[in-house]
Amino acid sequence: MPQSYYQDPVTAVVLTSSAVSSTISADAHNGFFTITSSSANFVVHLPKNADVPVGWHSDGWMTATGCELRLNTADTAGTINGVDCVSTRFEAPIAATTLCRIYKVASATWIVENLDEGGDDITAPVPNA
Repeated sequence: MPQSYYQDPVTAVVLTSSAVSSTISADAHNGFFTITSSSANFVVHLPKNADVPVGWHSDGWMTATGCELRLNTADTAGTINGVDCVSTRFEAPIAATTLCRIYKVASATWIVENLDEGGDDITAPVPNA
């Protein structure tokens, strides 16, 4: 008998303006999201630290234009790939046409990694100003 697979719905995040940012849904846990942006300078936020447990993770496809990934504006503490991103409001650049993997590994600690279209690891994004 053929095996059936359960597929979570894909969460779409669309960035259309530098004045309007979007947030990756806490419901995207163990799921898949896509990000479409019309500028590499537009911003997508992680879910609030308080809204997701340690162990939360999600994979997403960054379409033809990259974007910037930030902590949620409601968070008062947090790091992305070891860099304090609250006091500095640093953001991690997510390159176009990459698979972005996001993991919450501690109460306010996030690790982000990227794979290129060939499935090869890309140097982890380093948050910057």
